[in-house]
Amino acid sequence: LFGGNDLGNGGVQATVDVFRGTDPQAASPFLNIPSRQQTFDSAPGYVGTSYLVIRELGADAASAIGAYLGNSTTIKNWSFEVERFPEEFSGQSSGDNIINSVDANPINVIYELITKEQGFPSSDIDLVNFKAASDTIIAEGNGFSMLVESQVTVAELLEEVERQIDGVVTLDRSTGKWIIKLARADYDINTVPQVTDSNSSLEEFTRGSWSDTTNQITVRFSKRSDEYKTSFAVAQDLGNALLQGGGTVATLEPVSGELSFPGVKDPTLAANIAWRELRGVAYPLAQCTLKVSREFWNVSRGDVVALTNTKLGLDKLPMRVTSVDLGQVQANSITLNAVQD
Repeated sequence: LFGGNDLGNGGVQATVDVFRGTDPQAASPFLNIPSRQQTFDSAPGYVGTSYLVIRELGADAASAIGAYLGNSTTIKNWSFEVERFPEEFSGQSSGDNIINSVDANPINVIYELITKEQGFPSSDIDLVNFKAASDTIIAEGNGFSMLVESQVTVAELLEEVERQIDGVVTLDRSTGKWIIKLARADYDINTVPQVTDSNSSLEEFTRGSWSDTTNQITVRFSKRSDEYKTSFAVAQDLGNALLQGGGTVATLEPVSGELSFPGVKDPTLAANIAWRELRGVAYPLAQCTLKVSREFWNVSRGDVVALTNTKLGLDKLPMRVTSVDLGQVQANSITLNAVQD
């Protein structure tokens, strides 16, 4: 570190003990000596905290000669890159909890938040569903690496993971188990729940104008290969810019938006997310509020329904549900809010 004896600051030579923040965690044998404690006779184990102890060069206390920290009177700042991966869950293959060797599988992060942080047993999770979502995320290379530097709630961290994977965590009302629904083009519009004139009423339907759309999305992220410096990935829809500017290159009208993804550290993933987010804002998508019958009792946030409406001339328009209001028990209707998929 910092150069050897001939150049730089003389280098560093020491024995380093690494404590991984386990529970329980024994105290450092080097620190756990009364003569090295100013207040207590023994050192704490610092349970749940990962830390390093820089100690003597010798193999034991009798041969200890201290650590060598260079020939400068000023010790430079040290920094460490630390990785912690959530455990695999039942049904996964070895290594499925890691994406591209360096990132955590966000599905495993979700599993850990539900089980270890919220205290739900694994039997409350649909592991077949979680495994399918994990396989999709692995194929996409969508790894999650995030430094949590301040106190956040489980819900806030879960929302950040959902945002990166473009999916939602919800309860399956038919089984009572936690499931993950990814917003992907993996459905048959003819087999999803069919919302028609006979089983619904359209309370509100709007379709935004082109002036409400965006043609450039910038994703801000920390780039691992560049010492975690802030970097950007950009996606542009020139067709949209032409349309908003009047149809000529000379009058291109840029309309920009910026998003931050603290769990992203890879430029390729950042670029993929930028294009994904752009697709959702570069076209005036329809939004609606529907009153549907109780036959849709198992529809939840993240599901896709096919909207057919004779008055508006809609034929199986794919609409992804954003919220569900089950209403009063005695009422024979459910309210769905949805956006065009």
